[in-house]
Amino acid sequence: MSALASQEVLPDLEARVAADVHTGDIHQIRLSRDGQRLVSIGHDKFLLVWRAADLRLMRRVVLPSGRGHAGVLRALALTPDGQRAFVGGVVSPDPQAEGEVYEVDLQKGELLSRIRLPSAAESMDIDASGQRLAVGLHRGGVQVLDVQTRAKRFADDAYDATVKFVHFAPDSRLATTADDGMVRMYDDQGKLAWWKRFVETQPGGGCQARSMGGGRFSPDGRYFAFGYQDCPQTVVLDFQASKVIAVPRGESSPDSLCCISWSPDSQRLYTYGRHAPGKQAMLYVSKAVDGFQAVQSLKVQARSFSNSIPLADGGLFVATQDPGILRLRPDGSVALAVKNQAMPTEFKQGLFYTNHEGTSVTLPDAQGGWVSFDVSAPPSVGLTVDPSFKFKDSFNGVRHGQGLRFEWRHSGTHAQALLVNGVAVGLGRNEQVRAHAEHPQGQAYYLGGNWRVAKVGADGQVQAVADTTSPARHLTVSGNGRWLIAMLGDGTVRWYDAQTLGQPVLSLYAEPQRGEWVAWTQEGHYSASRHGDEFLGWHVPGLSGSAPRFLHASQFLNELYRPDLIAKALDASSVQSKALNNVAQRLNALSAPRVRVSVSRDGQGAATIRWSAQATGRPLSTATVYVDDVPVLQSDLGQQQAVQRELALPDGFSGDSVRVEVSTDASLGFDDWLPTQPRSLTAHQNQGRLFVVAMGVNDFAECRQGALCQGEPRHLTNAPADAEALTQALVAGSTGVFSEVASVQLLIPGSPTPPTKGHLIAAMAKLKDAGPLDTVVFFVAAHGVEARSGRRYWFVGEDARMADIKAILQGAETASSLVSSDEIQALLDKVPGRRLVVLDTCHAGAVGAKSDHFSVAKRSAARRIAFLAASQGGQSSYEHIDEGNVKHGAFTHYLLEALRSARDTNGAITLLSAFEHLQPRVADMSRKFGKGNVILQSPVLFAPPVLRQMPLIRRQGM
Repeated sequence: MSALASQEVLPDLEARVAADVHTGDIHQIRLSRDGQRLVSIGHDKFLLVWRAADLRLMRRVVLPSGRGHAGVLRALALTPDGQRAFVGGVVSPDPQAEGEVYEVDLQKGELLSRIRLPSAAESMDIDASGQRLAVGLHRGGVQVLDVQTRAKRFADDAYDATVKFVHFAPDSRLATTADDGMVRMYDDQGKLAWWKRFVETQPGGGCQARSMGGGRFSPDGRYFAFGYQDCPQTVVLDFQASKVIAVPRGESSPDSLCCISWSPDSQRLYTYGRHAPGKQAMLYVSKAVDGFQAVQSLKVQARSFSNSIPLADGGLFVATQDPGILRLRPDGSVALAVKNQAMPTEFKQGLFYTNHEGTSVTLPDAQGGWVSFDVSAPPSVGLTVDPSFKFKDSFNGVRHGQGLRFEWRHSGTHAQALLVNGVAVGLGRNEQVRAHAEHPQGQAYYLGGNWRVAKVGADGQVQAVADTTSPARHLTVSGNGRWLIAMLGDGTVRWYDAQTLGQPVLSLYAEPQRGEWVAWTQEGHYSASRHGDEFLGWHVPGLSGSAPRFLHASQFLNELYRPDLIAKALDASSVQSKALNNVAQRLNALSAPRVRVSVSRDGQGAATIRWSAQATGRPLSTATVYVDDVPVLQSDLGQQQAVQRELALPDGFSGDSVRVEVSTDASLGFDDWLPTQPRSLTAHQNQGRLFVVAMGVNDFAECRQGALCQGEPRHLTNAPADAEALTQALVAGSTGVFSEVASVQLLIPGSPTPPTKGHLIAAMAKLKDAGPLDTVVFFVAAHGVEARSGRRYWFVGEDARMADIKAILQGAETASSLVSSDEIQALLDKVPGRRLVVLDTCHAGAVGAKSDHFSVAKRSAARRIAFLAASQGGQSSYEHIDEGNVKHGAFTHYLLEALRSARDTNGAITLLSAFEHLQPRVADMSRKFGKGNVILQSPVLFAPPVLRQMPLIRRQGM
């Protein structure tokens, strides 16, 4: 029985983007008292746990949430020991609804308990003893709860406005700020000592002083400082001197000074707030020694701040609304940064383009150029970044004179209301119109708000509505009028049926600077770049009281990765023929296991890895333990329902990261563990053995026997020599890098092991003898062909049949005489240690027009296998231009040259240094084969950092 019990009604799940940092505004950050964990919450409904030393993500915690605003997290507090967090926010879109606070185990990332509240939690704090939890409510005042028993210690519901901030003094006094402009102070027993308004509303509306911001005691308890959301004013209360101090405003004239933080020694006060668009965001610093009257302004490269945490060394952690998290030096310069790298959403209206069919979108990138995505293109070339963009035959949704009259009616910074043909249009409570577009035939307007897009007719009536995951920043309509395309604030692009809206037919999330993206349908099918499916997942609500889960698309790679379906997602016939598929039912049937991992060290520093896995329907089949991105254990689990294992951290590994993956026949479960302090990675030199499998194919038995090959596949004269020469170079340079050459299997024509399918499978099977410190190199110089579906790749051996090759080119998914990438992947999955796949299979004049090895690269990335290829997807691989004298392909020629003369590290040539030597030389040579100085062949390397630095050979005499 699956954990998503079959007797319960499963709702259709909402796809969520899980990027490396938040995709929406970061509302709060907190640092554990030991300074090791940083915790953040935000508009994207995730709680993230960071390793403070290097801002590496340790945990992503999923909490109960729903569509629209439900689940947005706003309040956060950590226990003094830094092991647990209490977090709360908006449980329901209804502001009158009850709220909840969630208790979270930060080490395990688990939801421990829930606390019901009269309304949503806006702010929280835990006192120094760890015994009291104060909660400021959206409606209902303030409550103080016993952390252990959840009993109410005291409450004050005599508030007419939202409580914006709560904070305990070291002696357990409690102060609150609220949207009635009042500061309230409670003694350590919960008695209201006083309440007061310190800044009065200024005539003319210059400073309302009603909507308050944060308020914090200094760590020594002497001061209490607070600010305002609607007024650029900060006030400090000095309890020792019984003084009220108005802090001067810094430069740049902020619109507000809402946010407060103190240095650990209570001597520096940091303030910041909202600036007008186009103005430099400032962080203001004033000092107690100056009576807080001398204000220093620090310029920080950020749009604006939402939170800060001063550090003992004078630096700070700050959360920015980009969104991102920065660690600043005392002078305001950036020491560490993690920033959202999604496609930009803050650009001028009218610069969001599509084509006539709606199959491509183009928008400005952060560097002043343009980024484009083509739905119909193969995954290897779907996302492109260009310095220029041809506007011909492109549409931006901004059209006029089609019979509709559109008028804005402004209120504040966003358009609150609008008129269509003189009729007022309303999008609902708390909605603001942020974007609009017009149908090409003038039939309707499309309006984008905070949590929905709407279609409005000439009569001003809303004809259709679609809920969104974040505010709609830009809208456009395809030239044929079929698709409404929305750019949302979380960086996603959504395609809606322009007539009915409803659920998006297609969605896209991309990080152009990294070249990563994922596109998906409502049915759960997706296409993605190498690591793009790590961005996509589904929030699975907890049923029968269980905690919710977040399931990544990458856990269902073999079942849901369908680039062929994504390429056709906007075809009229494809859309009309789709049956309604419930994603929850599909994920339920695939049954991803639950996995947990932890690491402990004894008094001598020896580490033990403990992990467990629980089936949720399908039995467990295999497990892989990765340490420092290298597989150290491959285990057959024998179709069990539950396992619990432990193993010692192998010698030669730092243990800076541990990951456990457990597979079923259709899905994958995983868990990650990081130590709270970074550990330096080990190069593993002079420890492991070398295993080599190299295959070079230049001829085909069926052709030699007189079959009609019709000129295909082309004879590859140099392929056997490429395989043999690379093998010899690796063996000759192995001394000083490897303890021994354990196995060399060379598959070339005329050898005892010719390059046939049977010999290749047998050679790969022998790699099972490799260990965690060993290195496996798999090299293929031959023809290859990708299936039409884009899901697998086929290696063409000497015994390949032409009928099988033609069948693959015509759409078949099976070919008995060819070697599929699935077969190779399954064999490599059983091999521990560092694994390197080197492919030279996309030859010019190859077996078909489609010979893109992207599917091999993607699956290699998913299994942390280093992948080095002679060319990018869609390119061909060429022989050396001096073919008469150079008896190798261009790629292998420069790879061999790199092993002789590339930049070395302590005498060893690493994978990265070899690639940096060969890549520009191959690219430069390929220009000579074409016209216009165009690069026709550019090698690629995809590998985790530790594998990029792995040594391949040591130069003789070093």
